[in-house]
Amino acid sequence: MAIDAKFGKIDQRAIYGPPGVYFPEHAVHTGVSGVAILDCRAGADDVLDACSLVSEKPSGYDFGDAALKMAADHAITAGVAANGAKPNPGQRVLVRAPFELPR
Repeated sequence: MAIDAKFGKIDQRAIYGPPGVYFPEHAVHTGVSGVAILDCRAGADDVLDACSLVSEKPSGYDFGDAALKMAADHAITAGVAANGAKPNPGQRVLVRAPFELPR
């Protein structure tokens, strides 16, 4: 199942977009947006557990590390699939975590 990350309340959201303070510093300073894809196990209350990085684009900006840190800190949780389905606890999911700077 592929889902989008659901961002929690994070300080400085208005400045850096939904990833807030987790937005990689180098990407902020160079004005680069990106995305990370994580493979995680969905837990109770949509918590993401046992995540690993599948991909990040563009590389070299630490979007993957930032997404893994957000998942570990429960700053992102499992959202819903395009068809509206929610993952079951214990189910492996691909989580898309976008890092988009406000325009």
